[in-house]
Amino acid sequence: EMTAPDGHIYTIPYTVDAPKVDYQISINTRWLKNLGLEMPTTTEEFYQVLKAFKEKDANGNGDPNDEIPLSLDPNNKNVNYMMAWFGASCDENGMTMKDGEVEFVANTEEFKEGVKYLNKLYSEGLIDPEAFTQDSSIWEGKGGNDLLGATMCYASSDFMPYANGVTPDWESLPVLSSENCSDPKWYQDSEGVSTIRTQLVITNKTDPDDIGGIIRFWDTVFDADNSIQIINGPMPDIVQKNENGEYTKIDVTTLSQEEQDKYTWANLWPQALPKYVPLGFKIKTDPEPYDEKDEVEAKYEGHLTGVLPSYWIPLDQADEMSEVQTAIQDYIEQTVAQWIAGQADIESGWDAYCEQLNTLGLEEYVKMRKETAAEAQAAAGESAETTEKTTEETTEEAAE
Repeated sequence: EMTAPDGHIYTIPYTVDAPKVDYQISINTRWLKNLGLEMPTTTEEFYQVLKAFKEKDANGNGDPNDEIPLSLDPNNKNVNYMMAWFGASCDENGMTMKDGEVEFVANTEEFKEGVKYLNKLYSEGLIDPEAFTQDSSIWEGKGGNDLLGATMCYASSDFMPYANGVTPDWESLPVLSSENCSDPKWYQDSEGVSTIRTQLVITNKTDPDDIGGIIRFWDTVFDADNSIQIINGPMPDIVQKNENGEYTKIDVTTLSQEEQDKYTWANLWPQALPKYVPLGFKIKTDPEPYDEKDEVEAKYEGHLTGVLPSYWIPLDQADEMSEVQTAIQDYIEQTVAQWIAGQADIESGWDAYCEQLNTLGLEEYVKMRKETAAEAQAAAGESAETTEKTTEETTEEAAE
């Protein structure tokens, strides 16, 4: 994944542990208990739960009108993921794996039905009216004030921090079935490992005399101590390293709110810098925090699409296909948001939407994605065969 088709590595990449499900809908289980409701398993049951959240005093504060049934993470709305309930869960470009094949599904009837369902929720006041406009601070404030019944998120700790050792009043919503789809599949982001291959580049505008110093700087970032601080926070305030080389992290919820904000994921550099942390590495905390992603993956097992193969756009198509991908992504995002919010009508606008996708270059884009996926899968097969052959030869040599 790090090596370009011409055999060269042009960037400083890194590989990290990653959840199979990066984002999901999480639901407030305390609200369910307050209202005597069961965890929904279908789109109709979810609709009825959201209606109860809206119409009753689900948070128990005496005000039956301050509940927000369903909201979205401002930075990761992932509306397309929810199309799983109708058979068309996909990424922001409309791409997914379906029956083992790379497919574009954002122009299918299944996708259309998903948008219509979300529009129904929005029109009845069941989706946060600020879902498409709020920033993180507003979203987190709603969560912290117990105003959210369900939301798209990475984990509930993103908007409602809780102490280590405490199990939150939130669980992942199951992958819902519907009248349209009895075997729903949620978009799968990874196989448990993610390779970020274009994290850092040195451009041809760089002074050649500076390149050595730049590389030495990035080399220090890959030192274990520095990488662990990038992800978790600085030593010794947040992370400590004992004489045995083990790392421990304090419970940040014991800090002041100002300090907690200072050391949030957004204010550290986890996604901005390359780094090296061994796969499987776990920093110790006492007590251990509840791992929401383990709960998600256990619940979603057997209900995932499979992972889209990584790909390199052919060099002679790079500029054109990058522009096409951006145009398609932006068009889907804007149009779907308008349909959900009732600012445009999906029935009267659907054909024009599909035509515009074609005008933007959809056919060539999908062709490129299918071809590069086939190449990636073939290369992976060859690599696996080489590894197997090398292992067999090594075993035979050892036996001799």
